[in-house]
Parts: sequence; structure tokens; C-alpha cells
Amino acid sequence: MYLDKAARAISTSCDIDEISQIRQKAEALRVYAGRCSEMGRKCGIIRLRAERRIGEILDKSVRRGNPKLQRSQPATIAKLADLGITKSESSRWQAAATLPAEKFEQYVESAREPSTAGVLSLVREHEREQAAADGPKAGGNIFTAPASSLWNRLTDNSVDLFFTDPPYKEIDRYEELAELSAAKLKGGGLCLAYAGIRFLPDVLDVMRKQLDYRWMIAVEFAGTDSMVFPLQIKNGWQAIVIFCKGKKAKPGWITDHLHSGGREKSGHQFQKTATDVEHIILHLTKPGDLIVDPFTGSGTIPATCKKLGRNWIATELDSGTARLARKRVA
Repeated sequence: MYLDKAARAISTSCDIDEISQIRQKAEALRVYAGRCSEMGRKCGIIRLRAERRIGEILDKSVRRGNPKLQRSQPATIAKLADLGITKSESSRWQAAATLPAEKFEQYVESAREPSTAGVLSLVREHEREQAAADGPKAGGNIFTAPASSLWNRLTDNSVDLFFTDPPYKEIDRYEELAELSAAKLKGGGLCLAYAGIRFLPDVLDVMRKQLDYRWMIAVEFAGTDSMVFPLQIKNGWQAIVIFCKGKKAKPGWITDHLHSGGREKSGHQFQKTATDVEHIILHLTKPGDLIVDPFTGSGTIPATCKKLGRNWIATELDSGTARLARKRVA
């Protein structure tokens, strides 16, 4: 009766504290009963349901791994720690919430010992199936998925360079990038991101909360300037911000003034020039290094990685654009 009542409460409640208490009681009962017993198994299922439900709630208010809730939440709730939830738990439980309900139900009903690790394994399998449905994926390195999927796809302290081109107006994407980089970069690794000049103050503010600011590259446009009519400015250069995990970056000289090779928009309206990207990757990495591009667009960075003998992992939310990126590295 308790287990049935707990399951109903989990499915209807929006109170994280209430669901967390149910999860804790179910886990304590599971340990007491023995995880291999039928009672222990049922308690394990209750725990997984609670984690998945908490993940659904957190997904609306906090990014995976982010210790801060977004501004839409009550000011009295400042951090995940106030909820008794770690960054790792937030990331795992939000990932569990992305698994389709039918697959989750099939798993908990058939698994001998249902576990969080088992659910996350199915999440990764589901993401691979989704990417495969959108077309060939060139060694599995470009995925049709949000950048947040990289929390589960990448090992901590494993990435040599993050290099990407987020949507300029979406400052929270830069914050997400910095958080991901802080966890997944090797010590001394760099995170480079294209940024709109108009949004630079906000970009710098959110990224230096997680990483150390190092420098900025100016990429001079080829041809005519871009007209910023509201500000009456002729914009002739593009910014690339450079942040580091730790105070001391890995060796690698690079100039802070590049000349663009010209407009290359054959694959995507925001496609970057291959000559700019090639110069940066050539000077900041070595063959075999892992480069991650969470907002890959049409895939200029992965294509350059292939040309220069670097390894890459990239994500792109739009399935059509992701297909273009995969064709470039096929």
C-alpha cells in the first residue's frame, strides 16, 4: 500500500522536497529489504520514478550540472544545495527524464535490479537511435541533440579544446558552455567561442564565473563591413573569446588578429570561415586531441578537425543542419 501511494504521489507532485523524501524512504527500505528481493526491487523502482520526476521539474528551472536555478524560480531557492541535490544528481536525473515513458516503463518492469546507471544507458542508446534516424553520423561524432547531452557523453577532464559558435543573443548558452567546459576540459584546456560584439559584456560576465578569462581574438571581415543600424556602427570584425580551465594554459602560441578568408555560407547562414577555424585548431591542438563543438551548425569545426587529424565530438539541435554537418565529414 505504501509503495502504491508513493508512486501516485510522485506522478502528481511538483514539490521537489516531497519527492526527495519519498526517494530517500524508498532507498532506505530497499537497502533494508535487500536489493535482490522483490520488495527491494519495488523500492528501487520507486526511487527511479522519484529521480525521473525530479529531473522533469529541474529541467524547467535549472540546466544540467548548473548549481544555480534560473531567475524564474523563487528568490528563496538560490542553489541546488538548498534542495539537497548535487550537480551530478541534477545532470543524471534530468537525463533520465528525457527517456520516453514507454522505454522507461519497459525497463523498470523487466530489469532484475533497476538502477540509475541502467536508465542512463538507455538514454544514451535512445540518443544514438535519434541521431541515426536523421542520417549517417560519420563515426558517431556529430549528434542531433542539445548541448546538454554532452554532460553524459563526455568524461570529466577528457577534452583538449572546446571551440564553438553559440547563438549570440542566447547568453545562457554561453553559461552552459562554460559550465560544461569547466567539468570536461583537461587542466589548462581552453574554451573558445565566437561572440557578437554587442553581447560581449554579458558573455564575459557569465563565462568567467566558471573559467578564467585569457584573451580575445579579432577576426577581421573580408569585404564590406556589417552595418549595425540601431547603433550607427560599421562593424568590421568578429570576436572569439578565450577562457581557460585554471590559471595556466597548455603551451600554444596564437595571434589575436586574424583575417577572414571570406564569406562561406554554402551550408548554413551562420557558417564560419574554414581558414579562421583551421588556424586556431592548428596552433592550439595537436593530432589526436579531442575537440568538442556543442553548437556545430553546418560542421565547419568537425570538418577542419578531420582535415587536421584531430578527434571531435559535436552536437547540433536542428536535424537538417546536423545532416549537412555529417555530410561534410563523411
